Amino acid sequence: MNDIQFVINLGTIVSICAGLGSIVAAYKIIKAPVDKLNEKLKAYDVMLGNDKKRLDELQELLEKQQNINLTTTRALIQLLNHEVDGNGIEQAKKIRDELEKELLIISNK
Repeated sequence: MNDIQFVINLGTIVSICAGLGSIVAAYKIIKAPVDKLNEKLKAYDVMLGNDKKRLDELQELLEKQQNINLTTTRALIQLLNHEVDGNGIEQAKKIRDELEKELLIISNK
């Protein structure tokens, strides 16, 4: 009678182990698509970071270009004023210095 009890217990243990093996196999099958999605998400995060960096650089260049455009416009207005009244040499020098400064900042980058 003790031998039968041992066989049943051993059979139960084998069944439990087989059940656990099935659960682990099912977990791996279910987890594989999740892992692929996580890898894609990490790759998209890297791409998004690169895009943000490029957009920030472009925004900085745009702001510098706007400053140059403003200074150039002021220089043109000063030239027109000088042609009209023949004065304003100091203002022209000041605007020239500003334009040179802006151009040096851009050329050093």
